[in-house]
Parts: sequence; C-alpha cells; structure tokens
Amino acid sequence: MDQLKPVVTTSHGNKKLFVHTALETCSHVFVRHDAVKKPLQTSYDGPYLVLKRTEKMFTIEKNGKQSTINIDRLKTAFFENSHHSSAPTISPPPVAVPTSTKPVPDSSPSSPVSPTNSTSLPYVTRSGRRVRFNSRYL
Repeated sequence: MDQLKPVVTTSHGNKKLFVHTALETCSHVFVRHDAVKKPLQTSYDGPYLVLKRTEKMFTIEKNGKQSTINIDRLKTAFFENSHHSSAPTISPPPVAVPTSTKPVPDSSPSSPVSPTNSTSLPYVTRSGRRVRFNSRYL
C-alpha cells in the first residue's frame, strides 16, 4: 500500500494565457474590460501608465488613481515615434515605362468599326432579371 501513488489529473478549469514578452518592459498598457459590451464598444480601455510591476500584478495610474490589476487582463500598448507620425511620407511606387509599343492588329480589318450604344443593350443578371442603370450616373 505504501507504493501506491495518486494518478495525475488534468485541470480543465485552468487556461493557459499568452503573455507578451514586451509586457515586462512596456511603459503603457491596455486593460481588458470584462463586462457585457454595448455595440461598437472596445474590448480594452486605456492606454494607462505602468507605475509598478510584479510577476503577476501591475500597478497602473487609472483616472488619477493607482489600480492594481492582474497580468491576465493586460495588453501591451505600442506607440509610433512622434517624428514619424506627424508627417507621414508615402512615396509612390516607380512606374515601369515600356520601351517600345507595337500596334495591336484588329480581328476583322475589312469590317468598319461601328460604335455600340451601351444604353440600348440591356444588362441581364444570371437569374434573368433586367438591370436598367440611371442615365444620369453613366
């Protein structure tokens, strides 16, 4: 009986959470808002300034008061550099210019080119319905 040992059980209630490595050195964090949200309400509040950090708890400044929050509810806040965000510079991609252009031969050179009237041809959908576009927008 002394040699019997309990069997290791699984812990279904324990969730593994992802903790970003930048959370150890970040200056600001977002706090997850654990409540029923209204439409278009964000999941995270913040960013808030980090005052003190321990292994599982962070002390942040929230609305002028210090709040101690578990690390499971935090997300790192990344900021852009101030000199880059004030004036974004986007350079257009270089356009390749062809060196020579060859004329495209017509499929039927003997027949005269007749202009087609796009308003006279009805547009039919796959289900067979006719679509009439307003001439003001054409």
